[in-house]
Amino acid sequence: MYRDFDEWGRPSPGHTINIPRRPGGHGAPPIDLREAYRLARQEYQKAQAEAVAWREEAYKWQTAGQQRDADNQKLQAELAAARQTIATLEAKPADADSWQEKYMRLAAEMENNKKRLAQRYAQEADQTVEKVLRDMLSVADNLERALAHAAGTPAEAGIALTLQAFTAVMRQHGVRQMEAVGRPFDPAWHEAVGTVATMDYDPGVVTAVVENGYLVGDKLLRPARVMVATT
Repeated sequence: MYRDFDEWGRPSPGHTINIPRRPGGHGAPPIDLREAYRLARQEYQKAQAEAVAWREEAYKWQTAGQQRDADNQKLQAELAAARQTIATLEAKPADADSWQEKYMRLAAEMENNKKRLAQRYAQEADQTVEKVLRDMLSVADNLERALAHAAGTPAEAGIALTLQAFTAVMRQHGVRQMEAVGRPFDPAWHEAVGTVATMDYDPGVVTAVVENGYLVGDKLLRPARVMVATT
Protein backbone atom coordinates (compact mmCIF):
# COMPACT_ATOMS: atom_id res chain seq x y z
CA MET A 1 0.00 0.00 0.00
CA TYR A 2 2.76 2.48 1.00
CA ARG A 3 4.58 2.23 -2.34
CA ASP A 4 1.57 3.96 -3.97
CA PHE A 5 2.48 7.15 -2.06
CA ASP A 6 5.66 9.20 -1.55
CA GLU A 7 7.11 10.01 1.94
CA TRP A 8 4.67 12.98 2.34
CA GLY A 9 1.56 10.93 1.68
CA ARG A 10 1.09 12.22 -1.93
CA PRO A 11 0.03 9.70 -4.60
CA SER A 12 2.73 8.41 -6.93
CA PRO A 13 2.62 9.58 -10.61
CA GLY A 14 0.11 7.63 -12.60
CA HIS A 15 -1.59 6.21 -9.50
CA THR A 16 -5.36 6.49 -9.23
CA ILE A 17 -6.84 6.90 -5.75
CA ASN A 18 -10.04 4.97 -5.07
CA ILE A 19 -12.01 7.18 -2.67
CA PRO A 20 -13.72 5.04 0.00
CA ARG A 21 -17.40 5.59 0.77
CA ARG A 22 -19.19 5.28 4.08
CA PRO A 23 -20.77 1.88 4.79
CA GLY A 24 -24.41 1.64 3.85
CA GLY A 25 -24.52 1.32 0.07
CA HIS A 26 -25.30 3.95 -2.56
CA GLY A 27 -27.56 5.91 -0.22
CA ALA A 28 -24.72 6.86 2.23
CA PRO A 29 -23.20 10.34 1.80
CA PRO A 30 -19.55 10.46 0.59
CA ILE A 31 -16.67 11.50 2.88
CA ASP A 32 -16.03 15.25 2.82
CA LEU A 33 -12.41 14.93 1.64
CA ARG A 34 -11.76 18.65 1.42
CA GLU A 35 -12.79 19.27 5.03
CA ALA A 36 -10.91 16.21 6.29
CA TYR A 37 -7.78 17.23 4.40
CA ARG A 38 -8.05 20.83 5.67
CA LEU A 39 -8.29 19.66 9.29
CA ALA A 40 -5.43 17.22 8.80
CA ARG A 41 -3.30 19.95 7.25
CA GLN A 42 -4.09 22.27 10.19
CA GLU A 43 -3.04 19.67 12.76
CA TYR A 44 0.10 18.82 10.79
CA GLN A 45 1.17 22.49 10.61
CA LYS A 46 0.60 22.76 14.35
CA ALA A 47 2.83 19.72 14.88
CA GLN A 48 5.56 21.35 12.75
CA ALA A 49 5.36 24.52 14.89
CA GLU A 50 5.71 22.41 18.03
CA ALA A 51 8.81 20.74 16.54
CA VAL A 52 10.42 24.15 15.90
CA ALA A 53 9.76 25.15 19.52
CA TRP A 54 11.34 21.89 20.69
CA ARG A 55 14.50 22.56 18.64
CA GLU A 56 14.82 26.01 20.25
CA GLU A 57 14.46 24.47 23.71
CA ALA A 58 17.08 21.84 22.86
CA TYR A 59 19.47 24.64 21.80
CA LYS A 60 18.97 26.34 25.19
CA TRP A 61 19.75 23.05 26.93
CA GLN A 62 22.93 22.66 24.84
CA THR A 63 24.01 26.20 25.81
CA ALA A 64 23.45 25.38 29.49
CA GLY A 65 25.61 22.27 29.10
CA GLN A 66 28.41 24.33 27.56
CA GLN A 67 28.23 26.75 30.51
CA ARG A 68 28.47 23.81 32.89
CA ASP A 69 31.61 22.57 31.11
CA ALA A 70 33.15 26.05 31.32
CA ASP A 71 32.46 26.20 35.08
CA ASN A 72 34.02 22.78 35.55
CA GLN A 73 37.13 23.87 33.63
CA LYS A 74 37.38 26.96 35.84
CA LEU A 75 37.21 24.78 38.96
CA GLN A 76 39.89 22.51 37.55
CA ALA A 77 42.16 25.54 36.97
CA GLU A 78 41.58 26.82 40.52
CA LEU A 79 42.31 23.39 41.97
CA ALA A 80 45.50 23.15 39.92
CA ALA A 81 46.58 26.59 41.19
CA ALA A 82 45.94 25.52 44.79
CA ARG A 83 48.00 22.38 44.30
CA GLN A 84 50.81 24.46 42.80
CA THR A 85 50.74 26.76 45.84
CA ILE A 86 50.97 23.73 48.13
CA ALA A 87 53.94 22.41 46.19
CA THR A 88 55.67 25.80 46.50
CA LEU A 89 55.06 25.98 50.25
CA GLU A 90 56.34 22.45 50.74
CA ALA A 91 59.67 23.62 49.34
CA LYS A 92 59.97 26.41 51.97
CA PRO A 93 61.34 25.38 55.35
CA ALA A 94 59.80 28.26 57.38
CA ASP A 95 56.30 27.41 58.66
CA ALA A 96 56.00 24.79 55.92
CA ASP A 97 53.91 22.39 58.00
CA SER A 98 51.44 25.10 59.05
CA TRP A 99 50.92 26.45 55.53
CA GLN A 100 50.73 22.98 54.07
CA GLU A 101 47.91 22.08 56.44
CA LYS A 102 46.00 25.25 55.53
CA TYR A 103 46.26 24.66 51.83
CA MET A 104 45.45 21.00 52.12
CA ARG A 105 42.19 22.04 53.76
CA LEU A 106 41.64 24.57 50.96
CA ALA A 107 42.25 21.91 48.31
CA ALA A 108 39.85 19.52 50.03
CA GLU A 109 37.19 22.23 50.22
CA MET A 110 37.58 23.02 46.53
CA GLU A 111 37.33 19.34 45.65
CA ASN A 112 34.09 19.10 47.64
CA ASN A 113 32.75 22.19 45.87
CA LYS A 114 33.59 20.61 42.55
CA LYS A 115 31.62 17.47 43.44
CA ARG A 116 28.64 19.52 44.62
CA LEU A 117 28.62 21.54 41.41
CA ALA A 118 28.89 18.41 39.28
CA GLN A 119 25.94 16.89 41.14
CA ARG A 120 23.89 20.07 40.75
CA TYR A 121 24.63 20.33 37.04
CA ALA A 122 23.74 16.67 36.52
CA GLN A 123 20.40 17.23 38.26
CA GLU A 124 19.71 20.37 36.23
CA ALA A 125 20.60 18.53 33.03
CA ASP A 126 18.15 15.72 33.88
CA GLN A 127 15.41 18.26 34.60
CA THR A 128 16.10 20.05 31.31
CA VAL A 129 15.97 16.79 29.35
CA GLU A 130 12.67 15.88 30.99
CA LYS A 131 11.23 19.31 30.14
CA VAL A 132 12.27 18.97 26.49
CA LEU A 133 10.79 15.47 26.28
CA ARG A 134 7.59 16.63 28.00
CA ASP A 135 7.24 19.48 25.49
CA MET A 136 7.74 17.01 22.64
CA LEU A 137 4.66 15.06 23.77
CA SER A 138 2.40 17.79 22.37
CA VAL A 139 3.92 17.06 18.94
CA ALA A 140 2.85 13.41 19.30
CA ASP A 141 -0.64 14.54 20.40
CA ASN A 142 -1.01 16.80 17.34
CA LEU A 143 0.20 14.08 14.98
CA GLU A 144 -2.33 11.63 16.46
CA ARG A 145 -5.15 14.16 16.01
CA ALA A 146 -3.97 14.91 12.46
CA LEU A 147 -3.98 11.19 11.67
CA ALA A 148 -7.54 10.85 12.98
CA HIS A 149 -8.73 13.77 10.82
CA ALA A 150 -6.87 12.45 7.76
CA ALA A 151 -8.49 9.02 7.84
CA GLY A 152 -9.44 8.03 4.30
CA THR A 153 -7.53 10.92 2.67
CA PRO A 154 -4.26 10.96 0.67
CA ALA A 155 -2.51 12.58 3.65
CA GLU A 156 -3.16 9.61 5.96
CA ALA A 157 -0.17 7.49 4.93
CA GLY A 158 2.34 10.36 5.21
CA ILE A 159 1.12 11.44 8.64
CA ALA A 160 1.14 7.83 9.88
CA LEU A 161 4.77 7.41 8.82
CA THR A 162 5.71 10.71 10.48
CA LEU A 163 4.06 9.64 13.74
CA GLN A 164 5.78 6.24 13.58
CA ALA A 165 9.20 7.86 13.10
CA PHE A 166 8.57 10.36 15.90
CA THR A 167 7.52 7.59 18.30
CA ALA A 168 10.68 5.62 17.47
CA VAL A 169 12.85 8.64 18.34
CA MET A 170 11.04 9.05 21.66
CA ARG A 171 11.67 5.38 22.49
CA GLN A 172 15.38 5.91 21.85
CA HIS A 173 15.32 8.50 24.65
CA GLY A 174 13.60 6.08 27.05
CA VAL A 175 10.07 7.48 26.62
CA ARG A 176 7.25 4.94 26.49
CA GLN A 177 3.46 5.18 26.49
CA MET A 178 1.62 4.23 29.67
CA GLU A 179 -0.96 1.42 29.66
CA ALA A 180 -4.05 2.61 31.54
CA VAL A 181 -7.28 1.01 30.25
CA GLY A 182 -8.48 -1.83 32.45
CA ARG A 183 -6.24 -0.87 35.37
CA PRO A 184 -7.33 0.58 38.72
CA PHE A 185 -7.31 4.36 38.83
CA ASP A 186 -4.19 5.66 40.60
CA PRO A 187 -3.88 9.43 41.18
CA ALA A 188 -0.10 9.05 41.16
CA TRP A 189 -0.23 7.98 37.48
CA HIS A 190 -3.66 9.06 36.22
CA GLU A 191 -5.71 12.25 36.02
CA ALA A 192 -9.46 11.65 36.04
CA VAL A 193 -11.39 13.88 33.65
CA GLY A 194 -14.76 12.19 34.13
CA THR A 195 -16.64 9.08 35.15
CA VAL A 196 -18.87 6.69 33.22
CA ALA A 197 -21.47 4.22 34.47
CA THR A 198 -20.74 0.84 32.94
CA MET A 199 -21.10 -2.85 33.62
CA ASP A 200 -18.00 -3.72 31.58
CA TYR A 201 -15.55 -2.59 34.27
CA ASP A 202 -15.48 -2.68 38.05
CA PRO A 203 -15.91 0.66 39.84
CA GLY A 204 -12.67 2.61 40.05
CA VAL A 205 -11.17 1.03 36.91
CA VAL A 206 -9.99 3.11 33.95
CA THR A 207 -12.38 2.64 30.99
CA ALA A 208 -10.87 4.99 28.39
CA VAL A 209 -7.88 7.28 27.80
CA VAL A 210 -8.56 10.86 26.75
CA GLU A 211 -4.87 11.79 26.53
CA ASN A 212 -2.04 9.28 26.67
CA GLY A 213 0.35 9.27 29.62
CA TYR A 214 4.09 8.69 29.25
CA LEU A 215 7.03 7.41 31.30
CA VAL A 216 10.74 8.12 30.89
CA GLY A 217 12.47 5.09 32.33
CA ASP A 218 10.44 4.32 35.46
CA LYS A 219 9.68 8.00 36.15
CA LEU A 220 6.38 9.68 35.31
CA LEU A 221 6.75 12.16 32.46
CA ARG A 222 3.03 13.00 32.02
CA PRO A 223 -0.01 11.43 33.69
CA ALA A 224 -2.69 9.83 31.54
CA ARG A 225 -6.01 11.70 31.40
CA VAL A 226 -8.67 9.02 31.78
CA MET A 227 -12.34 8.16 32.29
CA VAL A 228 -13.15 6.06 35.37
CA ALA A 229 -15.95 3.49 35.81
CA THR A 230 -18.64 4.00 38.43
CA THR A 231 -21.59 1.89 39.52
